Amino acid sequence: MNKTFPAPSISLSGKAESRLGDSLLSAAGRFFLFEVKPTATQFRSEWKILENEDGSFRHNKIAFKKVKSISHKFIPTSGAQLTNSEVDDALRSLLGHQIIYWDSILDSLAIRPYLTTTLSGYVKDLDADPLKPAIEEKDRSLKFALPRINKLFTFAFTGAANAIRILNFQPCETGSASGIYTKQLGIVLNIEKKSNERAWIPLGLPAQEFNNYLKLLCKGAVDGNEPINAIVLSDQGFMHALSNTSEIVNFMEILQERIDNKALPSNLDLATNFPKLTPKSIPVNLSDSTKQLTSIIEFADRSVGIDLNRDLS
Repeated sequence: MNKTFPAPSISLSGKAESRLGDSLLSAAGRFFLFEVKPTATQFRSEWKILENEDGSFRHNKIAFKKVKSISHKFIPTSGAQLTNSEVDDALRSLLGHQIIYWDSILDSLAIRPYLTTTLSGYVKDLDADPLKPAIEEKDRSLKFALPRINKLFTFAFTGAANAIRILNFQPCETGSASGIYTKQLGIVLNIEKKSNERAWIPLGLPAQEFNNYLKLLCKGAVDGNEPINAIVLSDQGFMHALSNTSEIVNFMEILQERIDNKALPSNLDLATNFPKLTPKSIPVNLSDSTKQLTSIIEFADRSVGIDLNRDLS
């Protein structure tokens, strides 16, 4: 039997608590935060540096400030060990926070992990121009954090749908957005010592872990209007547009209420535990996946104001 993906449930208003809440009732799946970009050339806007009136500098996007803060923990320092909490924060970001854009090489909608994509771009910009201002002095040491992150986590494709532990996988920089439905894109945890097997987690976060990550992104926001062009999406068809941090906070409150009252999937101990039961293999109808990607494109055009309109036929 072919898997038919549910039609997206769309709420265009950040204040439509009733409709949004009702939609979340059926969103008992994996959640994603997609930063929407027309093309890869637009990624730089995430780590763009602005000058304040007092001559100091700041990043344009709070999301990048937060993932940069997460990445600072991975800068090697004498005697310092990563904590489970620090590893968890990075893994939550890699699993649940992606950039979605049109890739002309793949000729399809594509995704990349937000953390490693923006961090590597920022590091390259700093290396290319030694006189370019760094927001923090330790930013110049982020080039030493990236290899450590990439050694522990690998963004990869596996041909085995719904795998839990894998032997074979293909590391990738970019993946087709259809991977959020097939569960063939995910993060490989390179922590195994006894065999060639690696722990594997498909992209997306359970509801509570997703909410925890959103709270981390909004922590310390100067005001409620810090910009973000993003879509919250679940693999069950839920979609909701977010344009600033106040809308993220509003969404978090509604989602937390549904978690507390309706027993949506909640916790996943990311640092130490992995799912114990292998999910049933789901045959995938790729035409349905294409329809879902088309819905995402149309939704981004209407609610986020970014033109991703392409012919996916």
